[in-house]
Amino acid sequence: MLTHPNPRHYTPDHEAFRATVRRFVEREIIPHAAAWDEAGGFPRALYGKAAAAGLLGVGFPEEDGGTPADHFYRL
Repeated sequence: MLTHPNPRHYTPDHEAFRATVRRFVEREIIPHAAAWDEAGGFPRALYGKAAAAGLLGVGFPEEDGGTPADHFYRL
């Protein structure tokens, strides 16, 4: 896993978003991953939680419900 991205391409905003994603995964996904694997799926409510955290629609225009961002946010 990449723990130290190339600083030439990432801004403080990129790093803040990366930290948000990491916190979300640690809090909302990791504790439940084994059970979801066993069940063969995850709850739809996870989409709502991801949206509330600002993790959905990254890189898509605001008029389409997204959050404008460069392609480095999706790496």
